[in-house]
Amino acid sequence: MRTYQQDLSDLFLAFVKNGDVRNDILKWIGDCLIENRGKNKEWSSHNPLTAYLYVSDGFLLNLNLILLNLARPFSEPYSSKLLKINPCKESKPNEMIVKL
Repeated sequence: MRTYQQDLSDLFLAFVKNGDVRNDILKWIGDCLIENRGKNKEWSSHNPLTAYLYVSDGFLLNLNLILLNLARPFSEPYSSKLLKINPCKESKPNEMIVKL
């Protein structure tokens, strides 16, 4: 399982580093999070009608692992990559705050 998760994280890292698909993959991740925000509501997993509205728990766990692995270089103490983050910059469509 660890090999699968590492390969999946490496694949997404390659997508994010590729300028041609970076915005598309980040938009897809954002859309996944937005479309599944109702999954956290109480009893959403117990209602059979909502089972088709949201992705599975396994999908969200894998997506969470991918996002954690993408954030790891920026969350290590004294990392030089911390200086690449501009907290004062406003996020705009089709513009990355952090340049990988």
